[in-house]
Amino acid sequence: MSDKKLQKEGYEIIIERSSVTDDDLEHKYLAKRPIAEIIDATGNKTSMQCGTESASECNSIQEAVNASKTGETIKIIRDAVILSSKEAITIPTGKDITIDLNGKIIDIYNDVFINNASNIKIIDSSNQVDANGDIVVDGTGRLKGNSVSQTLISNSSTLELDKVIIDTGIIDNLDNSTFTINSGLITGIIQNTTGTININGGAILK
Repeated sequence: MSDKKLQKEGYEIIIERSSVTDDDLEHKYLAKRPIAEIIDATGNKTSMQCGTESASECNSIQEAVNASKTGETIKIIRDAVILSSKEAITIPTGKDITIDLNGKIIDIYNDVFINNASNIKIIDSSNQVDANGDIVVDGTGRLKGNSVSQTLISNSSTLELDKVIIDTGIIDNLDNSTFTINSGLITGIIQNTTGTININGGAILK
């Protein structure tokens, strides 16, 4: 596997040099690159329990979701490729949080990216919108699907989008759920049966 591919999949190549006798020894190994940090309600970065360790950044979005508290924001800090083998991110009931794409691209290949059972808001703080909710400054961040039949978000509770670009794929608003679009651009399909959809601004293209 090439260094470039490893970096896209969330690893970085780290080079360490140490002196043993008169020779420099080069050690090349892989380390997981953090993908998210948590911002508290006052706007400060927090330290959290990510997996089995206490850290200021998490190596997976699911770890950040598990560590976050109601009212906090999960801020994405690098581009990422979500492989087809990855399980969906699960947001359980009572986890009322915001996910900020922060100008980053999440390139999604698994069948379902997010299963939401709580009240979540997805934003991109790098984008700017006009009075109609249309994006006028594109900060490049987006959720990018790779198939028109791929479910990017399955919503069984409350989902709100603001300043977000969603490129290809399905948003599935399940029965008795609420999906609100305040601003941004969705290129894909919104599935809805007995749920509620509120469109306050932005654009939806099929």
